[in-house]
Amino acid sequence: MKSIWISIISIGIILAGATLYAGGTYFIVQDESGYLIETSRDGTWSIFPDDITTPIKTGEKGNYRIRTDNSGTYIVTDRHGLFLIDSVAARPEDEEPEPAPAVLPKKTRVKIKGNRVLVPVLLSYNRRQVTVDLILDTGASTTLLHRKVADKLKIRGGKEALGRVAGGGTIKATRVALNYLQVGSLRKDNIVVSVVDHEGPPVVYSGLLGMDFLRGLDYRIDYEKQVINWNP
Repeated sequence: MKSIWISIISIGIILAGATLYAGGTYFIVQDESGYLIETSRDGTWSIFPDDITTPIKTGEKGNYRIRTDNSGTYIVTDRHGLFLIDSVAARPEDEEPEPAPAVLPKKTRVKIKGNRVLVPVLLSYNRRQVTVDLILDTGASTTLLHRKVADKLKIRGGKEALGRVAGGGTIKATRVALNYLQVGSLRKDNIVVSVVDHEGPPVVYSGLLGMDFLRGLDYRIDYEKQVINWNP
């Protein structure tokens, strides 16, 4: 699923040359960052609460369509009018949705540094995205990001916590929900990660990829070819 800020556009606006595409149903949820509109076919999008003139409630359901014109792409809901979005991939009316893949993607290229496996990971928070290398760590219960990554994503707030490190010590961390974390085409939405201050000399990685992402996935690391082989 995709996630990005959207802002309300008056339902009375007529979009010159607009094209309407197949949609589906939507569902309103809420997390610590605010309201989200989950669509059945086109991802999840965050909503600016101050821009909404019609009251919106958690648990609300409705129908939507996707609409595009020269100025952008929109989600059109049956209750709240038009929501401008930035990058949803709209489908033509007569195009059937692609079937879900029967198996996981076969391979992900990684970097091997000694015994460390560095995995390229795409992180998304609000409008921002960044790709970083994280160490695959089956001993880490949660994914950990260095503070510099959070700064690139402009992450603000979060819940303070203490994390346990190898050897039994603790470290101060900030827990924050990302829109998603993605490796290749494998993605987990609304994943909560820990942000910490990196201490010591510069390193070539930006944190740890933990079991909150890896749990339930069947894979094998080919150290010679430097790939992860994912099994169905």
